[in-house]
Amino acid sequence: MPQDFSAKHLENALERSLRRLKTDYIDLYQMHSPTITDLKRNNVIETLENFKAQGKIRTYGISVRSPDDGKIATERFNFPVVQVNFNMIDQRAVDNGLFDLAKGKGVGIIVRTPSVFGYLTGKLDGNEKFKGIDHRANWPKDQLKRWADAPDLFHFCIVIEPLCNLH
Repeated sequence: MPQDFSAKHLENALERSLRRLKTDYIDLYQMHSPTITDLKRNNVIETLENFKAQGKIRTYGISVRSPDDGKIATERFNFPVVQVNFNMIDQRAVDNGLFDLAKGKGVGIIVRTPSVFGYLTGKLDGNEKFKGIDHRANWPKDQLKRWADAPDLFHFCIVIEPLCNLH
């Protein structure tokens, strides 16, 4: 699905959101998975800072495609909030230093996919047939199987379930 991060599109999207929400500002206006090229080409930060100066948003953030993009968004573009995949089997945001960088710069982190698209619940076996716009239909079968097998890595959670509730 093509995405548009032009100033005009962002402004129109913001105005529509404000009307739907029946408010005059949004606490967090977040970009969903723009590429680094999108950020450069469209002067996204300038547009977002303009929305902030107008009082239409309190702050802004980015939902990144990868922890490496999160580092770039933090270092080069100074996003105040970064949303990134992180869970018991996807530790890349720790491994690449994103969390330490964010802490040092006072950047907020929003964690997504804590249950690995439902696979850490132990209720999926990797043989599911996803339909429609369910993005899990786009993942290779071997990846779904690895995710389905992942709960077996955490047998200790049965003993201390309140500390490791995977649901």
